[in-house]
This record gives sequence, C-alpha cells and structure tokens, in this order.
Amino acid sequence: MPAKTKYKEHLSKIDYVPIYFQDWYLDGCSPPGKWSYVTHQADNGDFGVWPYFIKKKSIFNYITMPHLCKWLGPLTTTTPGTPEHDHLISAMLKKFPEHHHFTQNLFYDSTDVSFQGFDVAEKYSYQLDLTRDIETIFSKLNSDYRNNKIPKAKDLILDLDAPVDDIIEMQMASYTYAKFDIPFDEKYVRKHVKNILKKKKGTILSMRDGGGQLYASMFLMWDDKRSYYHLAGMNPELRKTGASIRLIWECIKYSKETVGAQIFDFEGSMIPNLERVRRNFGAEKIYYKNIAKTPSKLFDLMKMVKR
Repeated sequence: MPAKTKYKEHLSKIDYVPIYFQDWYLDGCSPPGKWSYVTHQADNGDFGVWPYFIKKKSIFNYITMPHLCKWLGPLTTTTPGTPEHDHLISAMLKKFPEHHHFTQNLFYDSTDVSFQGFDVAEKYSYQLDLTRDIETIFSKLNSDYRNNKIPKAKDLILDLDAPVDDIIEMQMASYTYAKFDIPFDEKYVRKHVKNILKKKKGTILSMRDGGGQLYASMFLMWDDKRSYYHLAGMNPELRKTGASIRLIWECIKYSKETVGAQIFDFEGSMIPNLERVRRNFGAEKIYYKNIAKTPSKLFDLMKMVKR
C-alpha cells in the first residue's frame, strides 16, 4: 500500500475535496478495515487520486464503503466527462490491489463512462442551494412547515453545541422506533462524531424544552463547499411536536449563516417518508453512481447463498 503521508500532498492538487476523502475522516472510519489509495499522473500533467477501503473476511479481500462514509471515488484535476478524465479513471482502476469484490458510491462529479465491466446503479440525494438569501429559502418550504410545524416548536430551546450523548441517544432511539437494524455500534458512532468535532468540521444541534427534556438532535458536518445532514434522531414519543422539522430548519440556517456553506446536503435517503421531508424543504434531487464488480465467482456464489 502507498504511504499515507503523501496523501495530503495529493489532495492539495485537487480544487475541491469533500470531507469524506480527508485522511483524518477515513482514519476515523477505518476499523476493522484499512484504507489506502491509488494515483495516476498523465504525461500532460493531469492527475487523479482514488481512496478506497479494503476489508478481509475469511479468504476474501473486498473493497467497500466504510460505515458513515457516504461517498468515495476518483478525484481528478480534469473535467468529468472529458477524454482526459476517462483516461485517469481507467489508469487508476488498473492499480487497485487484487480483490474479490468491489463496490463504491461515487461522489456526484464522477461519470460512468469508463466503468466497463462494472454494474452501475444510479442513486440520488437531495440538496439545497444556500447561495440564495434566507428569506427566499424559507419561502420555498412546504406551507405546513412554514405556518404550522416550525412555529409549533418555537418555544423549544436550541442548543448549538450539544453533547455527543444527545446524538447517540436520539440516533439509536430512531432506529429502534423504525425497527431498522442498527448498522454500527454506539462506540463506533461516538468515536466518529468526536473525530469530526475535534477537527472543528461539525457540531451537534439539539432541541429541548424548558425542563431539559431532549426532543431531537442532529449532527451537522461540513467541508469547504457543502454542509451535510449527517446523523439525526428524535424522541419517538415527541415526533408530533414539530421539533425535528424546526431543527432541520435551524441546521439549514446555521449552514448558511455560520458555516458559510454553498450547499446543504441531505446526504441521501431513498426511503419515501424521508424523501418527502427533503422535498418539503425545497431540496432538489441530485444523482450519483454506485459501481460494483465481483471478479471472484466464489465470492459471487457466497453472496447468492446469503440472499
């Protein structure tokens, strides 16, 4: 594997680096796998870097997405969709270590032109343009949000720098209420959140009443361009209070007015109920790609058996 000490130097060549690609972010997501990267520099000076996360299970090595890392993929100095861009992607794909399976969600700017031999699935997230004034953004919200749900929660107290315990409690409560399998343990989430807070690239916003009861909590993180609605949860018994809707609005305002982000990214979710909330905030759909390939017939057979 290449020396990670050079990774920051490689990233310095790229105009915009999403938070998921930062070395410290990947370090925080790594156990129980490892992350590394491949690079390529063309004769004309064009450059690309592609981080990846590799795990080993039994006899299999497979490249996958770490928990709480939504996107990876190639970053280049070229324009997506151009022959130069495709050349860099093709060159880097040849440099990945031997593996039995490969899957990644590619950040929005990636193209599928050079992914011959891969299964390419189109997925989507939702985002808000924060370059508009806050009054315009608010006017685009669903009328029920503007006139009912947000005013309904106006007396709740907003904590802009809440403790980590808030997001852990609310995240787990929401999974349990929705009867979803929790894909990570509390220790992992706590370490992940603290890692981002330490870098001053995130904050926890919580909503309480005057008695201190916790209604909802959200973990917001950001990079040089985007602010991400990364983790969120609410007290299921208080879901009709409007607290979670007001808290999303407070996150949007904080992203624009304090962080200075250009975009508020809802970080995905194709679950219908969650999609509706995104649209009700005036967010627009934005597509990204998932690429997958299984060179190993044995690994492919094992996947089929487990279905």
